[in-house]
Amino acid sequence: MSKIIGAVEIGTSKAKALVGEVTENGKLSIVGTASRPNEGMRKGEIVDFRKAADAVHASLEEAEKMSGTTVDSVYLAQTGTHLRGQMLFGSASVSSSENRVSASDLDRASKEAKRRQPEEGRSYVHHIRTPMLLDGKPIEDPVGMIGKKVDLGYWSVDGDDQAIRQALHVITNYAGLEVADLILSSIASSTMMAGPDLRRAGVLVIDLGAGVTDLSLYRHGYVAYTGVIPVGGDHLT
Repeated sequence: MSKIIGAVEIGTSKAKALVGEVTENGKLSIVGTASRPNEGMRKGEIVDFRKAADAVHASLEEAEKMSGTTVDSVYLAQTGTHLRGQMLFGSASVSSSENRVSASDLDRASKEAKRRQPEEGRSYVHHIRTPMLLDGKPIEDPVGMIGKKVDLGYWSVDGDDQAIRQALHVITNYAGLEVADLILSSIASSTMMAGPDLRRAGVLVIDLGAGVTDLSLYRHGYVAYTGVIPVGGDHLT
């Protein structure tokens, strides 16, 4: 049985909505898309709630009309200069007497990495895993392998609570939908634009919007850096 999902980006110049159908084998087909001019944003942040909400609502309605279906929840893209990233690391000694790595070892390392909390008034938007190490050597999946210590890290992005709540409020209260998850705009763009081979080779993906520029840097197939610059197409003659 297929599943209908939605996605929304509240951009500086336009609010954009997508409706997708996910089949049982995991294939995604875009069945509806729409965008509407948005005068409620400045540099990726909401400055006029009503105008931003009207643009989102209109784009969602048009995308649903095109698809001939409705969505109950959406994935919401996040951008804006309030977002900040940092690298977090965690490690754990292999607990097995045979020195065989288990999933619980990775879980302990992951919890240690995520233990550091953002500043007051900020919340994490994304924890993006970086390469895992087994006794200092990069390993895709060390579970079942022999070793003494596992290390892993995350490129962790946090954002201003008020800015995040404003965007969520547009979807949950005004449009009457649930937000399934928050997705960093730069990660969404780079995943579509740069395939696995490019990401493994190392690539910088730049998404030049109207008010902000999102960027993501990949090294060895993993995110090494993301950022948002408060300059976009509106600043270019």
